[in-house]
Amino acid sequence: MKRVVTSRCAALMSAAAVVGIAACSDSGSTQPNLPGPNATTTNGPRGSGDTTGGPRDSSGSRTPAPTPVSKYTLTVHVGTPQPSATDTLRNTPLPGATISVIQQTYSFKQGNGADTVNITSTVIATGTSDANGDAVFPDLKGAAFYLIKAEPPKGSNLGPATTFTNQAFVDKVKLTMILHGL
Repeated sequence: MKRVVTSRCAALMSAAAVVGIAACSDSGSTQPNLPGPNATTTNGPRGSGDTTGGPRDSSGSRTPAPTPVSKYTLTVHVGTPQPSATDTLRNTPLPGATISVIQQTYSFKQGNGADTVNITSTVIATGTSDANGDAVFPDLKGAAFYLIKAEPPKGSNLGPATTFTNQAFVDKVKLTMILHGL
């Protein structure tokens, strides 16, 4: 029962985040572009007359938005906390944990005041953490949204952990997941 509730909670949280983002980024909005903190006006230091804002480099030119890499390698490190450690990031590696990488896609259907979001989850890779607590997943899509689940080894008194990744801008990403006792 606890696993079902956790899974439903994760799905609801991801759906709420996507719906919130979609609601805030309505491309059909008739509201004017409001200048941001980096915007300039005709009286501004660059005299460009541009009031749309956005990041700029030292010459005053717009800085292009970063684009995700086409493929990347994800290393998931699974560990347990070290309560006596002064560094909160220290952990004891956990071999034998099962890690699942689940790609999530979303489709939206507009309705009369009741929009619907459909979430499709597809397990694209699974692995088991090695003696160092690591599992490696190569060739993931850089622009994809992934749900990462770590299940403890059978018979342990640890609970599962879940996290998300959203677009990768570098070719190697390391993610640490800490499993806690039940």
